Amino acid sequence: MQLNADTRLQDLADTYPWLIDQVASMDERLKIAKTFIGRQMIKRSTIGDASRMSGYPTDKIIEELKKLIEKHENA
Repeated sequence: MQLNADTRLQDLADTYPWLIDQVASMDERLKIAKTFIGRQMIKRSTIGDASRMSGYPTDKIIEELKKLIEKHENA
């Protein structure tokens, strides 16, 4: 899956169901992903949206997502 600012979070969650828990543990600002409101936002948000809402840099989110996916696939 191509990861960029326009990647839909729901597509990530559908492809990698375990990823939301991992993202929430990356940084305090991303813990919202595990809340009811966060789950609703995931349905219609992109990585870029998550970056703007959390203040966590887009490139850093993408880098961390790639690391988590690679680690999981190599396990």
